[in-house]
Amino acid sequence: MKRSAKTAHFLAWILWGLSCLFLLYEYFLRTAPSVIVPELEAAFGVTAGAIGALSGFYFYVYAPMQIPVGLLMDRFGARRLLTLAAILCGLGGILFGIAPTYWVAAAGRILMGFGSAFAWVGMVYISSHWFRAERLALLIGLGNSAASVGAIIGQGPLALAVAQLGWRLAVAVVGGVAGLLIAVAMLIFLKRDPLVAHGAEEGMRSTMWQNLRLVASSSQSWINACVGLLAYVTTNT
Repeated sequence: MKRSAKTAHFLAWILWGLSCLFLLYEYFLRTAPSVIVPELEAAFGVTAGAIGALSGFYFYVYAPMQIPVGLLMDRFGARRLLTLAAILCGLGGILFGIAPTYWVAAAGRILMGFGSAFAWVGMVYISSHWFRAERLALLIGLGNSAASVGAIIGQGPLALAVAQLGWRLAVAVVGGVAGLLIAVAMLIFLKRDPLVAHGAEEGMRSTMWQNLRLVASSSQSWINACVGLLAYVTTNT
């Protein structure tokens, strides 16, 4: 029994680590275009304003997906959704790197945004389902730190890779293939969460909308939303 508990505990940390790795990767994808603006302007023959819109296609999908992602995570658990999300991000990165036209690159950004929408919620979901409640704040804080590391990698280190490999190869390899490798790791290690695995899925489905209404009616939720708005709008812009 002790060995089994230790194994489960070790597995929980692996799952959480993979979710943080995906979150780091998602933030890399989010910030990467800011490093290659001149290259993108030259490649697609557009202005900086068009490149701003190209970067924004990520957010046009990412932002409205947040509520559906939470509902889907409760419905299906983390394993399938995070694996699929990492695959979409990887394919989006490859498509962006090889894009012959502006609109193909935009399609790549849309795929990245759609897949990335699962990263933060997935990390919180794993933290809350596989660990004790008193560890939740620490785990989420560490996950947020991993996201910041991803944003850093999407700046200086990516610029160095672009200088050595060219922007297309750097984005396709670092932004694309890396996502597919993360998807493979998730497919191997991620398991269905304890609630879904024990058949509580039906009960969660019946209370999804009640829980959503409960969160939306809480003043604390709106205060947190405003804090998040002020913090993330500035950094993302």
